[in-house]
Amino acid sequence: DIPKTNVLFLDVDANEKPETFASNIHELLATSFFLKEGYMGQLAKEKIEETIRFINFHLSTNELKQLEDELEHIKTKLPNTVDNKLQIKIENIKNEIFELNRKGFKNDFEYHKKIIGLIGEPIIKHKLEAMLKSISIDDKQRSTDEQRILDLAKELNIEVVIK
Repeated sequence: DIPKTNVLFLDVDANEKPETFASNIHELLATSFFLKEGYMGQLAKEKIEETIRFINFHLSTNELKQLEDELEHIKTKLPNTVDNKLQIKIENIKNEIFELNRKGFKNDFEYHKKIIGLIGEPIIKHKLEAMLKSISIDDKQRSTDEQRILDLAKELNIEVVIK
């Protein structure tokens, strides 16, 4: 509620000053005060993206296990049958897991739970909470996932270090 004559703009030509009185404060901040890339800080964005990679990694790992079990079941029941669609889907998921692992993330359920707890934007927070609930990671599952990473890395002839 301040007229434009009483506002010092940091990145606007004198002739291009927007009207400030009764204007949307978010729009003013975004257009006039160097918030060109959104309202979220870079660190927060990186932490949220890391949490999303963590969740997607575990969702993909679970899906891969289910598909491999299904393929094994098909081979057991019908030994001469080849399910190319299923094999292609398995390969795609393996590549997705490899890419998520390559980009990196902290493999710690409690860490990501705390990150989500810090998020102030309710829509992002609730969506990530729902995604996190869809994966359950206990110590047994974690070691299985880590072994799966090592197996995939060996299969793809790459070196992986799990921290």
